[in-house]
Amino acid sequence: MIVNLKIPDAVYEQYKKYSSTDPEKAMATQLMKFVELDPQTRFILIPQKERQALELLLEKHLENATELVGAVQAALMVRMDGVEIPVSPDVLNVLRQQAAFEGMEEKDYAKMKLAEGVHVAAQGYV
Repeated sequence: MIVNLKIPDAVYEQYKKYSSTDPEKAMATQLMKFVELDPQTRFILIPQKERQALELLLEKHLENATELVGAVQAALMVRMDGVEIPVSPDVLNVLRQQAAFEGMEEKDYAKMKLAEGVHVAAQGYV
């Protein structure tokens, strides 16, 4: 052991709830998850409830930040016959608001609007 740390009682008690026999080991295990990360990095921690909601929305089990970024990027793409078109979060928000206003499911509304856009783009050619 290199260092002894003074840890607030509340932190110790919280870890004791999860590992009543060895809270020190539980804390060390948790800290090891961050060992290869720059301590100056800004972290976004996602509690279990919110992670489960993200996984449900993205229809993907998430294990790490790389998977989260990939899933979000994939969710923000429109694909058609090998063509990928990125969609900004602002556009998605507008589509959500319009879908709610129209009383439609978000996916159904987005499909309808995309079909309209493709139809308009193809006018005069079909």
